[in-house]
Amino acid sequence: MDTDPPSLETAPKRWVDLVNGVTYTNPSSVKKRWEGLRGANKQSLVACYVYTQYLRNYNETFATTGVVRNDSKNATNYDATPKYIRAYNKFLGQYQADSLPNPITYVNRFGTNGLDWYGSESSTVSLYQFLTDSNDKDSIFPDPIPPLTLTGGSPTTSASIIILTVDALGKVLTYEIVNAGEGYTALDVLTIPGGDANATLTLDQTTLTQTATLEAGTGYKVTKVVFEATFLGFNFKFYAEQNSFGI
Repeated sequence: MDTDPPSLETAPKRWVDLVNGVTYTNPSSVKKRWEGLRGANKQSLVACYVYTQYLRNYNETFATTGVVRNDSKNATNYDATPKYIRAYNKFLGQYQADSLPNPITYVNRFGTNGLDWYGSESSTVSLYQFLTDSNDKDSIFPDPIPPLTLTGGSPTTSASIIILTVDALGKVLTYEIVNAGEGYTALDVLTIPGGDANATLTLDQTTLTQTATLEAGTGYKVTKVVFEATFLGFNFKFYAEQNSFGI
């Protein structure tokens, strides 16, 4: 049965902030503003990129004789390249910030000079900078923890898992096998790293399977995986009054 796509209104706050924008404090304790994928006044990096693709294809059509362009009457054709360049440069600026032809010079209170080639002191940040500022273990977009490599035995390839659920004491309840490993011996005892280091899996085969005997240990945490929720779908539309695309 078909289901409706997830709604932004019911999505976790990190996705709402990514789309709608947010004012936040960066790791240097400086307030910054991310305008969101929607952008300020409907002028977003997504809209700029879509517009560049529109300019590349708006007056060309694929026909049985090849790619053709319609002739205009009572009008003069102009090259769309300048518009394309402006839109694409705006996209790059919002995506990864501008590279300046001349650096901005800063002098701190100790008299030390500094150069800023990317305008990073601006209060409004690019998507790249927003994700970089948010990319720590306590942020809305933490780095994923890699699968946990099990120790023990003498395998040719070590097994690895991710922990799916734990109880209030951090006992491992369920896990997912990422790599079953190779070259083990039945009854090998494999230790799950982390926690109190007492969680183990005793093999009943030469590879790790879900029938291995689990000793739960304590103090473990669920393994975080990147983008654990499905990313939202968006509808694009053309705003005639502003001659631009938006979300």
